[in-house]
Amino acid sequence: MSEANSMAGKTPTVPMIAYMLLIACALMWGSNHVVARGVNASVPLAALSFWRWVVALLLLLPVCMGKLRRDWPLILPGLEADILDRHHRHLFVYHRHLSGGL
Repeated sequence: MSEANSMAGKTPTVPMIAYMLLIACALMWGSNHVVARGVNASVPLAALSFWRWVVALLLLLPVCMGKLRRDWPLILPGLEADILDRHHRHLFVYHRHLSGGL
């Protein structure tokens, strides 16, 4: 109860890094659309999508690597199940296409 009373008159402070990260997020998101429109005629859509994901991976990997290593035994079974599920769905759609539908 005393903690609540001591905090009642104070406003919480937000670290400046939080505001900087919000601004960086908006700038990256906005510049993504500008770049996509600028290179639309010269870069194929699949290549543009691929390189966006590569850049995102390279930026996020150093930040996430420690937790990714720690949680890898928990992630791997779900990842394997997801890959197998996608493979089986792809085969189902492919065979349905070959047979002329259901």
